[in-house]
Amino acid sequence: MKARTHHSMGYDNRMAVLREIVLSDPLSRGQIAQRLGLTDATVSRITRQLLDAGWVRELPPDQDDHHAGPGRYAVNLDVNPRGGCVLGIGLGLTIQTVTLTDLKNQVIEGTEMKFSTLDDPEVVINSLVKESMRLINAHVPDRRSLLGGFTMVAGLVDPIEGIVRSSPYFGWENVPLRSKLVDRLGIPMRIESLSNSIAIFETRFGTARGRENVLVTTCGIGIGTGVILNGRLVPGHNFNAGMVGIMDVPTKDGGFTTLNRVAGGHAVLQHLHGYDVERSGLPAYKMATDLFDAIKRDQEGDPAIIPVMNQTGYALGLITIQAVRFVAPEMFVIAGPLAMSPSYVAAAKVAVAQGVKTIPVEVTASNVTGPVSDQSATCGLAICEYLYEQPEPSPA
Repeated sequence: MKARTHHSMGYDNRMAVLREIVLSDPLSRGQIAQRLGLTDATVSRITRQLLDAGWVRELPPDQDDHHAGPGRYAVNLDVNPRGGCVLGIGLGLTIQTVTLTDLKNQVIEGTEMKFSTLDDPEVVINSLVKESMRLINAHVPDRRSLLGGFTMVAGLVDPIEGIVRSSPYFGWENVPLRSKLVDRLGIPMRIESLSNSIAIFETRFGTARGRENVLVTTCGIGIGTGVILNGRLVPGHNFNAGMVGIMDVPTKDGGFTTLNRVAGGHAVLQHLHGYDVERSGLPAYKMATDLFDAIKRDQEGDPAIIPVMNQTGYALGLITIQAVRFVAPEMFVIAGPLAMSPSYVAAAKVAVAQGVKTIPVEVTASNVTGPVSDQSATCGLAICEYLYEQPEPSPA
């Protein structure tokens, strides 16, 4: 193993300080030094570099904060929203968004796309590029301030090669999405599966913030799970981990169906409207509208909806019991559109509580879910990617 040089340790410290500022509320230099076990002099030197780069700003002195010592006021540091901006693209079956935010993840402008069909990747990519360029041209006069973008996609994604290997609901196979976006937008771009993206976002900014072992299941029309163990995403062989929606589930007649069909929006729409998501031929926005309408009716206490949401949420909980027993997470987070259904979430909690009494696990709904989450997650992850991974300066 190569020994760490003084230079590489300095770079690591710089990134650690930046992470603390990005992922926390405003902090003083003394608080950062205490959290990271660094000297005050080291933190002061690093924060000066970040201030000079324009990524961090000093807030007015906090007279109630005495971390700076007797007779002195603490000066807190925060991310500088004007230090740059990022682009986020979300491609789910129910929601598709293009969003531009500043470095505080405050939306400059965002668009919810309404595709009549998602089955032609070129048509979808062209529309995403067109809307992205409209946002960039309207709000980014200096292209150097646009750090990069992040795209999350419902399906099996190879984030290393930047390829959507498979997206069953879209009908995509081996689409080189990253290279197409990079070529047409002229900015660096990362792509990741929707479920993995939401899992990472939840542990950085959401309900599971600060937790090391978490299952995050994104429940829309389909279902996918992101697994975080010891603070790291588990991608699995060929990035196949978390594709739980296609898991076989036994039926009462001795046959098999899939988790999507018993515990996802697929099941809700089948119960309420009688159509099969995979065979209906309906536009994605129509299915999304029907699902969000059902969620709203559940929120309003519609007695015709509650039993359907209870049944599908309970089915999710029953399957999750097995994962909880195997992985032993601290927390199970229900994310995605169905996390906004109180009956769905309550039934899932009951099922898990009944099935894993000897394994304590907190079951909760995402607090960054729904349409807003596509904007927050894609842009929040872009901020982390491009602030954290700036090129390492050459040694003096």
